[in-house]
Amino acid sequence: MLVKIGDVAHQTGLSHRTLRFWEESGILKSVRMDNGYRYYDPGNRMRIAQISFLRKLDLQIVDIKRVMKSQRLSVLIEVLSTQLDKIDDQMEQCSKLKTIITNLIDQSNQEVSMEQFLSNFELISKDHSLSVSLSEKEKTTMKENQDFSEVRIIRLPKMTFVCARAESKTPEDDCWSIMNAFISKHDLINQPGFRHFGFNDPDPKQGKEEYGYQMWVAIDKNLEVDAPLWKIEFEGGLYAGVVTTMDVIGERWHKLWQWSISNDRYEVDWDPAKHRICLEECIDIITFNDPSVPFETKQLDLLTPIKKK
Repeated sequence: MLVKIGDVAHQTGLSHRTLRFWEESGILKSVRMDNGYRYYDPGNRMRIAQISFLRKLDLQIVDIKRVMKSQRLSVLIEVLSTQLDKIDDQMEQCSKLKTIITNLIDQSNQEVSMEQFLSNFELISKDHSLSVSLSEKEKTTMKENQDFSEVRIIRLPKMTFVCARAESKTPEDDCWSIMNAFISKHDLINQPGFRHFGFNDPDPKQGKEEYGYQMWVAIDKNLEVDAPLWKIEFEGGLYAGVVTTMDVIGERWHKLWQWSISNDRYEVDWDPAKHRICLEECIDIITFNDPSVPFETKQLDLLTPIKKK
């Protein structure tokens, strides 16, 4: 039995964008019917479950593609073995870091200032037989593998935006076509303060392949805007933000939202009437729209509106 992409997205919790990316990566196939909708057969629905499982093991798309293309158990075992080696390295690094922190805590009872303590840490380490040194690569890897520690708190300034909206099976592309004409006409990319945001409007729904998307671009408040575009005044404010690549955007949105609703210091500040909504900011629009750049490597900043508790 064939099932629509919207129904599959609803059943699995995966976004339309993620499923389309998997298709573009060559690890998933859909059937496009005469009505224009994409459907998945039982074999590809099983493959979606398999890909989702492998992603939960933190395998990269390139490795999953290799496994799916070969369809050989030996290749899967090889990929999993490599992943296990990475996990062993991460555990070793965590152990080293735990040792450092434990020794720091053990020395905290001494009556010295923080500056004195840190400046003497090398001597303290030797006194406690601590022969641990983290390379720059190890420290970077540690940071990348901590539990979503890369969330940063930022404050967006007040801005005037020109806005565009499209609703279709590919609303991001359609919306960009509208907005790009305006950007090119006014050479906005080369203007000071150029910023580019987007968000679903509305979100995908079960049984529907069409959904909506809006784009906002910062402009001078005196710039004239004609329909179908319109202007809004954005008040700015606090946001929790993370960087994502397109291959994991659904997972990153989920993690950021979970962080936002469970944080001890901040809470979600959701107010659509004041444009306090989740946003996707494209920092480098030129690279993002370059067809020679692999889709999975393209980056966005994900932003959730927050306020202090």
